Amino acid sequence: MRELNFSPVPFLVSPTQIPKSGIVFDLPRFCSNVFNKKCQDHYIDLVASKKLGAVQCPYGFASEKINVNNKDFILTALNVEKISERKKLQRNIHKKDFSPRLSKESYKRIKEEFANFIQMNSDLTNTLKNFSEAQFDLNENKELLDNTFHELRKLNQQLKKQTETLTKEINAYNPNYQRIKYLGLNVYSTSRLISSRLNTYDFILNPDLALSNVKKPTPLFKRFEKVIHCLKVESEHRGVNLYLNGNSYKRINANEVIELLPFLLIENALKYSPKNEAVNVKFLESEDLLQIRIRNWGPRPADQEVNSLTERGVRSSNAEDVESGSGLGLFLSNFICEMHGIEMEIKIGNERKYLNNKVYSEFIVDLRCKELIDE
Repeated sequence: MRELNFSPVPFLVSPTQIPKSGIVFDLPRFCSNVFNKKCQDHYIDLVASKKLGAVQCPYGFASEKINVNNKDFILTALNVEKISERKKLQRNIHKKDFSPRLSKESYKRIKEEFANFIQMNSDLTNTLKNFSEAQFDLNENKELLDNTFHELRKLNQQLKKQTETLTKEINAYNPNYQRIKYLGLNVYSTSRLISSRLNTYDFILNPDLALSNVKKPTPLFKRFEKVIHCLKVESEHRGVNLYLNGNSYKRINANEVIELLPFLLIENALKYSPKNEAVNVKFLESEDLLQIRIRNWGPRPADQEVNSLTERGVRSSNAEDVESGSGLGLFLSNFICEMHGIEMEIKIGNERKYLNNKVYSEFIVDLRCKELIDE
């Protein structure tokens, strides 16, 4: 379906979506290719700001929020004199992009004409806004589906190789039963990871359905213990030690989706841990409080990034170069915790070390459960 577009210059209606080209002025190839968290933060700050007028984006372009009929539109990727930074734009504007430098007066006329058009065609612009938001949701779901299938194909290939190896060992003239047991655990572990991917996908698309299940007393320690058993093979494959310390006999009222919580948190810790390091899971129980701490060494996020790591699609800039990901693990973990009255807090250790030109620190996730049921 062709998108509705009435703006002469590049624009967007949601701060987390890639801007669209205008009817007259193109969205520079640079903006389309580089769109990242820095860009999103710029647009989010722009929407929240009460200041009027155009400002410069992190990459030298001009952006401005305009409000028409109580709706925010962001005009962006503009080359405006005295606002845009000429040196940066010389690098960032491709020779095939149509993005001429505008005088402030010319830009003002374009902006006013666009605002007038929107005011006179409010029904049509409402359709544009609703369509754009629906398309953004569709693109998010498509990206999730693509990521899920990519992971499932990889795990399926892994499962196939493990099954072939197990079959050969079983049919050997003198089979090694300890090895058969180990290979069987490999197959079971991979099948559990496949189930986890499917359950995560289902939960993202149908959270209300998943959370509508009846809650029942659930021992968290046993859930974590089972997941650690399943992920032992994955940790060995990555060369990362995986430890479980402490114990707990308390339970919480939870529905089936709580099964995902230990998978999401421990797998996330394993994914970002360097080789020969460890992921430590520790349980500490008192009369009216259960504390769970997941600790590992990982790429150190910037101080200003820590509080946003539980938002959907957000990853630290340091982590993006280390491991691919969708930014859903901590978001979903926090969501599940909120649904079960569990407090979740992310902390970063003070100590630093450098690996492959990246700064690493202890990455700590603390869970605090107060609504406990005695065994």
